[in-house]
Amino acid sequence: MASLPAHAQPLDEARARADALFREGQQLITTGQVATACEKLEESQRLDPKLGRLLNVAYCHQQLGRTATAWSEYNQAAAFALQTGQSERETFARTQASELARGLSFVQLDLTAAPRLSQVLVDGRELAREQWALPQPIDPGSHTLTFAAAGHKTQLQTVTIRAPGTVRVQVDPLESDGPAASGALRGPSPASSGSAESSATPPSSPATALPVASTAEQPRTTNPDHTIGWVLGAAGGAALGVGAGFGFRAISLKNEADSMWCTNHQCSPHGLSLIDDARTAGTIATVGVAVGLASVGFGAWLVLRSPAGSGQPKLGAYLLPDRAGVALRGGW
Repeated sequence: MASLPAHAQPLDEARARADALFREGQQLITTGQVATACEKLEESQRLDPKLGRLLNVAYCHQQLGRTATAWSEYNQAAAFALQTGQSERETFARTQASELARGLSFVQLDLTAAPRLSQVLVDGRELAREQWALPQPIDPGSHTLTFAAAGHKTQLQTVTIRAPGTVRVQVDPLESDGPAASGALRGPSPASSGSAESSATPPSSPATALPVASTAEQPRTTNPDHTIGWVLGAAGGAALGVGAGFGFRAISLKNEADSMWCTNHQCSPHGLSLIDDARTAGTIATVGVAVGLASVGFGAWLVLRSPAGSGQPKLGAYLLPDRAGVALRGGW
């Protein structure tokens, strides 16, 4: 009797572990232990990604109040459901994303005083350079922003998100760290860190939450289509990157199956599993590229057709359309 390939057992164990974590997470939600439930569901999705699990992760984050995270996950789920013809799940995900979009918060960086930055981190996660000047959806709560440049001391700012709207963060010039500095991220000095919550010393409190409907606190107005266009362009670029990554993964899995477990038109169980994973990765790659191209195209159209300096900002909704993968209602 032939034995299973050595790779099959770890793969089966991972899937079994994912199933167990998923059941545990669902049970924890029903008992009100939402934070722990989200951790279980996230790990389940990491081990064995599936659309149903992604929807549960998004729902859990929504219950936890992580609105920006849940909004992004619902949009991903809606795009995948659209591509795979799962209309009920697509409708559910689109509806949830639309509702969350009305209450999103954003961080907008003003980098005019620090033009030579080499790195921006949000809670330790690097922000792509092309997104630095764009409004970034962000969860409620406290967040640490890190700014670094070669030959300068690292600057930290703490931003606390309390309500829907836009928090604008003024990045001050970074203090020189001497000619021998390498530009790597360093710990903050008392003079180089600030907090958006500080009110005793206004000069060190550059980040101010702007209510959505208020105009008195805003020095200038922004055309909503123009802003949405830039946000969509950044989201589209990210989706294209995801699509490309999964495309390479699909090719790699298919090559592994062909070369190791699927020769002479016969496949071992592990080979069949590899082919199934390759198909799933290929589908996600197709979704990512389609959504990315649609987002970039629609965002560019909004920017080009709309002047940047007109209109009163107000928060609106993001939706995924039937064809392009992205649509919008309202503005902010």
